[in-house]
Amino acid sequence: MTKNDFIHHPKRVVDLAQFLMESIDLYWNRGLSDVELKQRIWTWAQSGKLLQGNDINRSIKKIIGKQRTELALKMLEGYQFKG
Repeated sequence: MTKNDFIHHPKRVVDLAQFLMESIDLYWNRGLSDVELKQRIWTWAQSGKLLQGNDINRSIKKIIGKQRTELALKMLEGYQFKG
């Protein structure tokens, strides 16, 4: 995945988890800025597949792992969760 390969509405939760993993790895390798990663995560949160209540979807958590989940939640700070 490159900086410009960004799908706003992945078809499946598994695809979203893969894109999230690749985006966070790109961020850690300094390929994305904080703002760019946050924009992607917020867009995916609005898609309805990323979140379950006020937390990351359990299936996505299993795929992306603990550290990526923690970073994704940090990037969601300030996001208006549905509740």
